[in-house]
Amino acid sequence: MNYQEIAKLYNLDESISEILVQRGFNTREKLNNFFNPSLDKLQSYSDIPNIENVIGLLKAHIENGSIVIFCDFDCDGLTSAAILYKAVKKYDSKAEIKILNGDRYRDEYGLSKKSVEIIKNKLKPSLVITLDCGISNQKEIEELKDNDIEVIVIDHHKNDDLESLKILGDNFIDLKVKSGNYQFKEFSGGGITWRVGQALLKESFDEVLDLVTLSTVADVVPLVGENRYIVAAGLEKFCSGDINPGLDKLTSFLCQSPEAITASDLGYQIGPAINATGRLGSPEPVLDLLLYEERKPAQDLNQLAHQLISNNEKRKELTDRIMEIVDKKIKPELNVILVKGKILRGLVGLIAGKLSSKYNKPAIVIDSQTLKGSARSIEPFDIYANLKRCQQEGMLEETGGHKLAAGLKLKAGRFRDFFEKVNQLAEGIEYKRETYDLELDLDRVNSDLLDSLYRLAPFGHKNRHPVFLSKDVEIDNPNLIKERHLKFESNDIESIGFYMADKFERVKSGYADLLYQPEWTTFRNRTYINLIVKDIY
Repeated sequence: MNYQEIAKLYNLDESISEILVQRGFNTREKLNNFFNPSLDKLQSYSDIPNIENVIGLLKAHIENGSIVIFCDFDCDGLTSAAILYKAVKKYDSKAEIKILNGDRYRDEYGLSKKSVEIIKNKLKPSLVITLDCGISNQKEIEELKDNDIEVIVIDHHKNDDLESLKILGDNFIDLKVKSGNYQFKEFSGGGITWRVGQALLKESFDEVLDLVTLSTVADVVPLVGENRYIVAAGLEKFCSGDINPGLDKLTSFLCQSPEAITASDLGYQIGPAINATGRLGSPEPVLDLLLYEERKPAQDLNQLAHQLISNNEKRKELTDRIMEIVDKKIKPELNVILVKGKILRGLVGLIAGKLSSKYNKPAIVIDSQTLKGSARSIEPFDIYANLKRCQQEGMLEETGGHKLAAGLKLKAGRFRDFFEKVNQLAEGIEYKRETYDLELDLDRVNSDLLDSLYRLAPFGHKNRHPVFLSKDVEIDNPNLIKERHLKFESNDIESIGFYMADKFERVKSGYADLLYQPEWTTFRNRTYINLIVKDIY
C-alpha cells in the first residue's frame, strides 16, 4: 500500500502515513497489528525455551525450600524483582522468599563475588534466581552450586560463550541466548520475568502490567511487536489509576496528568527517579516503594516517594555541576571525547551520554579514583569492539557492553596510551547526526497533524516520536533558561532546545533550519503544541 491509500483507509494525515511507510508498515496486516495492539497477540509463554524446567524447579523450592531473588540495581532489575516476588507470593503466600538487590558500589554489574558471599553465609537459600543479570556470571554460579545452592537465571542480555552456559543446563530463560520457536526476543528483564510469572500462575497476571510497562520503557528496549502490545495495555492501566500504590504515589508527584500518562512520562520522570537512588547509593528504598504492601517498611509512601524524588534532584544537580566543569576542558576537535576526573561512579554513564549527545561523537568518562568508567558512542563507531582492542593491547583491565554503550576499567598509568589509541581508532570516521523522518513546512504543524501523529504512540526505541525538518523558520524572542536551555517562538509555537545554549547566537539572526519533534504539552490546565528542538542549522 502507498501512503495515500494508508492515509485514506486509516484517516491519517498524509505526512504521518508517509512515515509509516518509511518504517515498513505498508500492508494491512502490519498496520492492523500496529494500530490494534492487544495482549491477545502475545505468543504463548509455553513456547519459551526451558520454561517447563524452570517452573518445575521454582515450584519445588517454593514448596520445600527457600528462595533468594538477586536483581540488577536499575529500574528494570528492581521492577523484575517486584514482579517475581508478587508472582511467588500469589502462588503460595507462605513461600519463603527474599530479595538481595544488586548494588553499584558493592557489585559493579551482575552477580558479584561479594553478593555470593552474602548469599552463602547469611541468606543461605536453597535456590537463587537472578533477574536482569546472571547470564554471564559462570564463576559465581559455580560457587553457589558448589555450596548446594541451585540457580535459575532469567535474563535478556547476550552471551555468545555457549560453553559457559553448560553450568546452568536448562535452568535459564534468555531469549537472546536460546529462543527456540519463540519469535520475539526483545523483552526487558521485567517483560520476560512477567512471562515466567504467567507460566507459574497459569494466568494473565495482568495486575503487574504497570511494573512490566515501566521496566520496558525505562530499559529502552524496542517498542515494537510484543513490547508495543505490553506498553499499550500497561499505559491504559496507568491511566485508569488502578496501579501499584508506590507507582501511584510517585506519578501523582511527578506527572502533571497521571490520568493521561505517556511512555515519555515513564521514561523521563518515573524511570530516572527510580534509577537515581541506585546511582547515589543502595536502591533498597525502591523495593520498599514497589513492594510497600508486602514489605511494610517503616517509612510511609509519601516519605519513600519524596526520598526517590529528592535523590533524583540531587543526581541532576551533581550531573549539571560535573558537566559544567568537564565541558570547559573538552577539546571538540578530537575524534573521541575523553574525560578523567573525580566523578561519582553512578554518574559516569550519564555524563558520557550527555557529552556524546552534545558533541555528536563517542565520549568516555573515567573516575580517577577507581579508574572505572563508561563510554557512549555514535553510529558507526563500535565502542565495545574498539575498547576490546585497547584491552587486548594491555591498556584496560576489563571492558563489557555493546556497540553504542560500554563500561571499562583503565590500567594504572595507561591513560595517555589509551587516549592516543582510541582517537587513532576513530580517525576519519564520519558520525551520523540526528536524523529526521520528513521535511515539512512549519505551517503544517497543527492539531490535525498531531492527532494523527499520536496514533503512532506509544513512542520509544525503534518507534521514536517523529522528527521533522523545517527550513528557514522565523525565530522570535530567543532567550536562555538557567544558562543551559534555549527557548524561543517559531510561527507562534513555543520551542525549546535542551542544552542548546551554544546555539543562541545562531537563532538571534532571526531565521534558522529546525530539526524538531512536535508535542502536545499540558501546563496549568492549558494544552498546546510545543516543539522539542533536536538541532538547529
